[in-house]
Amino acid sequence: MAPSLDSDSTVLSIRSDFREGRFLRQSKSDPNRDDIRSSSMNDYTVSDFQHRYPKARLNPLAAQCHDISNGWIVSFGIDKELDPSVWQSCMAAKFCELMGYIYDDIEPKDFLWLCKFTTCLFAFDSKLDDGEWADRIDWSSDVILDMNLVLLWNDPDNERLLKGLKFILDTLMEIEASRKRAQLHTIHADLVHARNKFKSLLDVNLGAFMSGFRELWLEYIEDLPAECITRQAEAYQQYITGCLSEQELLGNHHKNTLVYIVFQEHNCQSYTQAGELVLELLHDRIAEMELAYERLRSAAAPVFHPAIDLYMKTCRDWIPGTHEFHITSSRYGLSNSSISDTGKSKKVEHIIKRQ
Repeated sequence: MAPSLDSDSTVLSIRSDFREGRFLRQSKSDPNRDDIRSSSMNDYTVSDFQHRYPKARLNPLAAQCHDISNGWIVSFGIDKELDPSVWQSCMAAKFCELMGYIYDDIEPKDFLWLCKFTTCLFAFDSKLDDGEWADRIDWSSDVILDMNLVLLWNDPDNERLLKGLKFILDTLMEIEASRKRAQLHTIHADLVHARNKFKSLLDVNLGAFMSGFRELWLEYIEDLPAECITRQAEAYQQYITGCLSEQELLGNHHKNTLVYIVFQEHNCQSYTQAGELVLELLHDRIAEMELAYERLRSAAAPVFHPAIDLYMKTCRDWIPGTHEFHITSSRYGLSNSSISDTGKSKKVEHIIKRQ
């Protein structure tokens, strides 16, 4: 259970066994590491995640925006980038419902943008899960080049963005097949050349995924201040970094990534124990969020309270919204028998393949 916010606890005092380090990180030289791994069970259960927020409601525009978003994806040829079975599973997963469960009272135009973005992002993620990232490093490097060309187009010498790009490329440099393509000076030179050659970013020839991303990006940043654009561009770079880290750690063999990472990195006796720690960690982070909100609101002038409250509403809506999508979407392999009449997930048994 997460600590009560009525207590005198502070953010730093909200601790679980996991966060206090009682489950110590394992090194590759740990003599007990193999014994722990071999004794863990392939089958494990994760208890319900019970949150404090109202059950998410689905935006009534979700179904309509699902059809529009899929048509938009097809217009760029993104569906042809995926194996037919993967594309069919993407359509069945109804990614727009993720946004629908989070944003049930948003402007229709903004909601449609979010649905397009989510559909594009999940389609890209599905391509990575299908093994393309590891098997086609040339395609992966092209995607990274295309995305960073889009992100740095208006400010090619931005030090923060170039630093983020360098970290990504340094990671790719560890893969021999990508070394010739993944060099900062080469990609930056290509970017500058493209800016000098073309009148507009819209004139640049990009791949299917990044053509869709470009349209969404240009619409998103149209009225944003420069600093906000830079921060959002950094967020997308961090997403690519996360993709690289996940591929390196998991080798694309595990879907339950957070449980698997905790099991791998900490001295857990089983996947079940790792799952319990993950749930505890989630409750701790939610408690931290609520406490931070209370402190920020009490310290801010009343004129800022409406903006703070609106931002916090969105943060809170993400928790039941993403939870509802994950327990109902076909993407995560839960059958109807795994969902109770109230929409809450029952205890679900997950099968993990051993490496």
